[in-house]
Amino acid sequence: MCSTSAKAAGGDGFSELREAATALRVGTSPKTHLPNTSASKVIKGTDSGYASKNPSQRGTPDSTPDTSAKALQLFDDIPKPQSIQDRFINLKSQYTKPLFEFLGAPPKPTRNIRNIAMTLEYLGKERETAAPWVLIQCRKAIAKKIRNFFKQSNVEADFKPTEPTPFMPYLPILVHEESPEPVARSDILSDPSSSEDTSTSFGVAIYGDQFSMVETLCGTEIKAEIRGTIHTATIGGLISVVSKDGNKSLFALTAGHFIDVDQYDDDDDDEDEDEDEDEEVYSSDDEDPHELDLVSLPNKLLSSKQDSTSKDDLQDRPNLDWALIAIENDSVYLPNVVMSKEVALTSPGPTRTGLKREVAVAAAGGRALSGFLSQDWSYLALAPGNTMVRSYLLTFHNGQALKKGDSGAWVTDSETHEVYGHIVASEAFGRAHVIPMNDIFSDITTRLSLSAV
Repeated sequence: MCSTSAKAAGGDGFSELREAATALRVGTSPKTHLPNTSASKVIKGTDSGYASKNPSQRGTPDSTPDTSAKALQLFDDIPKPQSIQDRFINLKSQYTKPLFEFLGAPPKPTRNIRNIAMTLEYLGKERETAAPWVLIQCRKAIAKKIRNFFKQSNVEADFKPTEPTPFMPYLPILVHEESPEPVARSDILSDPSSSEDTSTSFGVAIYGDQFSMVETLCGTEIKAEIRGTIHTATIGGLISVVSKDGNKSLFALTAGHFIDVDQYDDDDDDEDEDEDEDEEVYSSDDEDPHELDLVSLPNKLLSSKQDSTSKDDLQDRPNLDWALIAIENDSVYLPNVVMSKEVALTSPGPTRTGLKREVAVAAAGGRALSGFLSQDWSYLALAPGNTMVRSYLLTFHNGQALKKGDSGAWVTDSETHEVYGHIVASEAFGRAHVIPMNDIFSDITTRLSLSAV
């Protein structure tokens, strides 16, 4: 349950939760995020198989779409029939594990997989010929292997039946060589040896913007210094957790990759044996070259340790990308407020597909963003997880976009003020992946053996 009270929990609750978390034990910078375009972003390539030999203007569930076009536009305002949604979800469930086993086979180590998104989209050269496709966004290093997986005859037969029907539609695969990127910010200090690493065996020291922590923690920008790098993210808000013996405690919730050092480790495994040197390389050119002095800035110490993250003792579990931050200063036990509205105690449950809701986002630094949230499920695999979790896709209104450091920001319904989830990553079209709050709460409850969240 989301906390909307400034009432602090007793010390015993913190101690017990820390013990539970201790039992679990608890980079590359995101690229520049593209501005929102409703239906005009072009992606180039062919599907994972061969182009249709008999292309025509067909976009119904029981037809074969034109896959000969080299440049495809996204038309995300075209409603997706429920039968196509259901088939997509079934195929995703059927082939996620085999895909990851295929990717994890030698000689490529599993760590190369990193982040993958799988979405159902309407793509086409123009609106009249747009048809449903399965779009996979991934790193260049594994793109060829993913294409080869979907070219297997048994797999291809399921996605591209020779006689499509409304319940077994033709769903070609397009692999786009640009992976979803976590939107925590990382700034490498020019002289890391002169800075003090704030990480300890218990966690890291986390600082918040003192001036923004007046009425709420929602949208508070937080920073931590780890191995000569300043990591920046956003507090979504405070949540209340209840231990098995009934003790309640309050914790700040943010995205787990914020304090995941492995997410920021540079490596050269984006190179593929078939790499084309002339191909565009996605990178960020807006890094701030200046160092950040955490001591002299008006930052307030929020915590000297995090109690747990979704990465802890992950094993075969999915990574829902969350982190609990123990707030050691009870003066910041503040209500959850987004756009001057107090957040509702409940989060909306899953709905049937095809709906879009107007939403508000309390982004880093007190920025207020708005957009619409598609409730058609998309799927996202975040390192070090080895399976996909469901996510909402958030499209921002014109002129608005994510910034580095917005990871963890809560997305709330503009009318009911319920929390849909928190932002974890951006993707090629400038949209944001939002992990559902219900799924995060369920994962925290199970992982920490709690009575409730």
